Amino acid sequence: IGVENAVQSGHIGALWDKVQQLVHRKDELERGGMNEPLVDAEGYPHADVDVYQVHAARDKIICLQNDHKVLMLQVEKALHQLHAREKEKQAKYEPEAQTEAMNQNQSLPQPFAGVNAVTPGSPASISGLQVDDEIIEWLAAAWTEAPIFACDQLSGRR
Repeated sequence: IGVENAVQSGHIGALWDKVQQLVHRKDELERGGMNEPLVDAEGYPHADVDVYQVHAARDKIICLQNDHKVLMLQVEKALHQLHAREKEKQAKYEPEAQTEAMNQNQSLPQPFAGVNAVTPGSPASISGLQVDDEIIEWLAAAWTEAPIFACDQLSGRR
């Protein structure tokens, strides 16, 4: 019985059994880890543990963890190189980008209103309007099954 079905049909006992089974399975999976001893207090191997398989599995896990560390170091190095290249490109092309940005700002119409407050959950808030936005164009709003607001033209955002 699924959890939702058990609750809906009132089978709380079945739900409790399912929860207990899941907790038991979780405990089985978490039993014994990488550092748990494979022998009891007297030094004898646990009867329910295949020591050879556990050693082999632990060895494999350690190898994979080491491989993962090496791979992550390579990824980190590659990211540093990538960001260094991007920084160089940005420094090289920044004057052009600033000039282009200034030209774009000059081509926008002058704002005729500013936003002082936006009520959370309001249509303005849902559409992305924020305090200190400047309104440069007002498009008609239409009502269908759900309201449609054309606020993507605000502040020159696209």
